[in-house]
Amino acid sequence: MSPSHIQLIPTPELALLFGYSEPSASFYDFCRRTGIAPVPGRRGWYDPKLIRARLDAVQGISAAEREATSQPMGWSVRYAAQVIEHYSQVSPDESDAVLRKLNRAKSLSQDTKM
Repeated sequence: MSPSHIQLIPTPELALLFGYSEPSASFYDFCRRTGIAPVPGRRGWYDPKLIRARLDAVQGISAAEREATSQPMGWSVRYAAQVIEHYSQVSPDESDAVLRKLNRAKSLSQDTKM
């Protein structure tokens, strides 16, 4: 992963995302209670992936449950790809465009898993 793909959230923005008007004592207390901490060595900057993991843990949501609920219609990427491939064969006029989009989505999916 290149450094350009790393996105950190500054404290004021995170406070707003959590419904606080500014980084207040209440905001910091919420972060402390949920285990949300700044990136080590980067005071005031938070990793969104670690924030999501902490929020899921606090709510008792497993990684598998989160993955299952994040897919449109509950489909896995693999199943959606199979459906798209099937329909692209049924309608040859549109198959090239559909398959290009499918391949792009697959490559984006692979990039986010690395």
